[in-house]
Amino acid sequence: MNDGGDPADVDAVVAAAPFDVEVVHIAPGSGGRCVAANTGVRASGTEFVVLHDDDDRWHPEFLSRTVAWLDTHPADAAVSVTTEIVYEEERDGRWVEVGRAPFWAGMQRISLSEMLSVNRAVPISVLYRAAVHEDVGWYDESLDAVEDWDFYLRILARAGFGFIPGEPLAYWTQRPDATGIAANSMFALA
Repeated sequence: MNDGGDPADVDAVVAAAPFDVEVVHIAPGSGGRCVAANTGVRASGTEFVVLHDDDDRWHPEFLSRTVAWLDTHPADAAVSVTTEIVYEEERDGRWVEVGRAPFWAGMQRISLSEMLSVNRAVPISVLYRAAVHEDVGWYDESLDAVEDWDFYLRILARAGFGFIPGEPLAYWTQRPDATGIAANSMFALA
């Protein structure tokens, strides 16, 4: 899903990929992140789903380990991983890493009671079964932010939500001083 990036830039990257990629372009202002997420999930036809922002990254083993978790834990509708925050600043027109910090250091599980007080998972860290939408619904398109938290709470109320502790497998980029398309929703929409 490309929900606001320059279509020509995205198409150039996709054309250079060594594998087949299908891109759906959504015009800016066509409904926001939740519309883009729901459109992408509906179009994917895959067994598993993850929302991957263009500035976030994974450890090379993220997919193999999260898919293996869901394959061996059929009662879990989703799984999250240990996540590291990567702080970036813009310098001379480029984003430069300026620091790292653990996101919820020492976390060992995802539970409904803990999630009711604060969101302990970010989209880059969660792989879930696409079929869960049949049980809990779609991303709430009336929300400008925290749609992931709302969705995770609905999952936790009905199914298991695994957690893989240990080394970080997801890297969540934060750009606290960024504005516009480069900004993180948690800062820009707060």
